[in-house]
Amino acid sequence: MILSSNLTQKTFWLNFIGIYLLLLAVLGFLISSWYSLKSTQALELIKLNQSQVVSHAKNIMLEEYESMLSDLLTLASLPLHSHSQNITSEHRFRQDLASTYLVLSQTRTRYDQIRYLDKEGMEKVRVDYNNGNPKIIPQSQLQNKQNRYYFQDINRLSSEEIYISRFDLNIEQGKIEQPYKPIIRIGKALFNERGQRQGILLLNYFGQTLFNKIDRLSSTKPSQLMIVDQMGYWLKHPNPDMEWGFMFKDKQNQTFATAHPKLWQTLLTRRSGQIKTSQGLYTFDSIFPLESKVISELGHYQFQDKKFSTQANLKDYQWLLISFTPKAAFTQKLKNQLQNMASLLIGIIVLMGGIAFLFASNRHQKQLLQQKARYLAYHDSLTGLYNRYALTQTEGQHNLLTNKSGNDSYSVFFLDLDGFKPINDTYGHQVGDQVLQTIASRLKNTVRKEDIVVRVGGDEFAIITHHTVDRVAIQMFGDRLIKAIEKPIQLEDKTLHLGTSIGVASYPQDADTLNQLIDLADAAMYKAKKSGKGKLCFV
Repeated sequence: MILSSNLTQKTFWLNFIGIYLLLLAVLGFLISSWYSLKSTQALELIKLNQSQVVSHAKNIMLEEYESMLSDLLTLASLPLHSHSQNITSEHRFRQDLASTYLVLSQTRTRYDQIRYLDKEGMEKVRVDYNNGNPKIIPQSQLQNKQNRYYFQDINRLSSEEIYISRFDLNIEQGKIEQPYKPIIRIGKALFNERGQRQGILLLNYFGQTLFNKIDRLSSTKPSQLMIVDQMGYWLKHPNPDMEWGFMFKDKQNQTFATAHPKLWQTLLTRRSGQIKTSQGLYTFDSIFPLESKVISELGHYQFQDKKFSTQANLKDYQWLLISFTPKAAFTQKLKNQLQNMASLLIGIIVLMGGIAFLFASNRHQKQLLQQKARYLAYHDSLTGLYNRYALTQTEGQHNLLTNKSGNDSYSVFFLDLDGFKPINDTYGHQVGDQVLQTIASRLKNTVRKEDIVVRVGGDEFAIITHHTVDRVAIQMFGDRLIKAIEKPIQLEDKTLHLGTSIGVASYPQDADTLNQLIDLADAAMYKAKKSGKGKLCFV
């Protein structure tokens, strides 16, 4: 019988282990398949999201670019620019131009400078945006820009060509302006009605306008949206120190191309797409400012018949929009592959521990949430005291009186603060809340450990004291409460004074239930208020 019993037990355990291992193997396969599917789906979702973000950012850049080109052409076409000037009309000419430029600066709000330069490079008219307060620059402050690259480039153009500068930082008086001002300069050579070259029109587009619009895109973190030029220099980067490397001698090698040489070569050969590397997902698209077909692809303006030019040393001019999503942002596929039965057994044991941990964690979290919900149901969020629900509802009363036997005596003190409303009205609810928190702290420090303090609502409090029904003891306890509350309250530079009126009812002398005692103590409190405040009254 013992052997038979042993065999039965052995068979049971063998069957149990066999079924258990089989079920765990099936479960492991299902979990592995689900995890792989979810990983793939998560990656595809991120790809779709980042494609939309980059596409939206590209549309924003194209809209801004097309709009500034339209402003340039509209402004350049004004008859005012094509009229020949003489000595007597030059002053009026400058005034009319300045007024026109000022209106454009005020209405567009995206041009840091609007300038007219003569054919020698001297600024004749200049309007600065001036941080939202456009102003006409006095003639005495105008500068000669003959040696600046953009003047030399534009001054060589024909009447049909539009000049687009490199996206760089503004330079004033030979130095990079502080704080940095990202600028795109667009311009045209101007000719009079006889076809004689007379100067250039130049708009300095404030690049921060574009960056602010792109920043407002709802790009999902931790994805990073960057703008890179054709040389691989960052024009926009989450870390500002990485930007505008070509403007500084010590940052000439600080480029995307240097940081990711192989990836950079791939980006240059493809105008748009997505590339997944060991670091994460790169989503990119390109804008070619000198290609009229690309510029007109939104359809708002038509530039197919326009010729575009830029700096002589600038080849393959383009802007690349790059969104980078780190590898940690999307779910990775399972790394551990089952190789043999031993590793499978270890994997099953670990998986079981993980599942047990997950279930335990889930249950623990639910218990914490239930405990928190229960706490919030019976406690005041401002003071941490029990609340009115705990005091008046049956379940709450059971919690308050859980340590009291049916024959134990107790008293209910009902307190109403005297002088709280003027403080709340004078200094506001924030100060009022601080006062209530101070009073609550004083009450807790005044009562015994077994006593219960409740914030009934507003400036009303209740205290339940066990085995305190003797009137002398009640009066002494009430006096301690009054003195504690009457102590000055110092909040920053304000010294505040409060008092309290207290009503008391006791069990079993005055009533049989807690609700009855609360009503009686409340009525006694009002009697104390009517009798002069700052007092304790019995039922």
